[in-house]
Amino acid sequence: MKINTLFNAGMFFVALFLLPSSLMAAHHEEAEAEPQQQAVAQLLTFCRLNEGKTMQDAQALGPMWGRFFKKQDMQQLAVLGTPMFRTGEGSDFFFMNFLPFNGINDFYGTIQSKAAKEMAATSEVATCSRALNNYRSLYYSPTMRENDVAYMHLSTCTRNDGVEWSSIMEQAQGMAARLKEGEFKGLLGISFPQYGSQMEAEFIRFVVMEDLNVLGQVADYYANQRGWEQAENYGKTHAQCSRPTIWTGTTINRSRAN
Repeated sequence: MKINTLFNAGMFFVALFLLPSSLMAAHHEEAEAEPQQQAVAQLLTFCRLNEGKTMQDAQALGPMWGRFFKKQDMQQLAVLGTPMFRTGEGSDFFFMNFLPFNGINDFYGTIQSKAAKEMAATSEVATCSRALNNYRSLYYSPTMRENDVAYMHLSTCTRNDGVEWSSIMEQAQGMAARLKEGEFKGLLGISFPQYGSQMEAEFIRFVVMEDLNVLGQVADYYANQRGWEQAENYGKTHAQCSRPTIWTGTTINRSRAN
């Protein structure tokens, strides 16, 4: 990785304490004047393993749903998330489906009418609940298009009192530009709970690192090059975020655009 790429990757990790709250500005008039990619629906299915079931049982659900999506020619991007670096309470695994809001009816209509076998198999493995978030993309590396397994950095955030969304938005746009310049191998997005979420925070930082090499480089910058100090300062001045977790994201279906 180039020096400037590594630097931007590290700064990217640090600046995540700013970026998510910036896109919350999409809900405010001052941000609507800025050109932005339209939000898409992020359909989330959070699951807890049933007694006697294992993560291997959960992972087997991914290919099963992938075959169903392909058979039905469904075009949404679908990802199975399983824990990589994560402890404590919460979901054991989750599914994410990304699609236009006007595609929600067709998506669930197909599931309800044609996926009885798949739904039964999923219910045998886990007990699940659904939420609908709106998701906005800030940066996307072209190298991700053929990448089926990546590592997702997730944490929930709430902006600090008195922080203006417009000023945070400017910093978010700047960080996205630097990621592009540094050819960061991954993506940056933000997810806002809309329906069904139980979380109290305002938004979710959504970062994907293409492979474990990128994850290791970013983590090294944070641990050994005082990235932690910069992150702490950002947290004091802009947004309070939970300690990040890392999930393995396995792509089980792609739209033609992905």
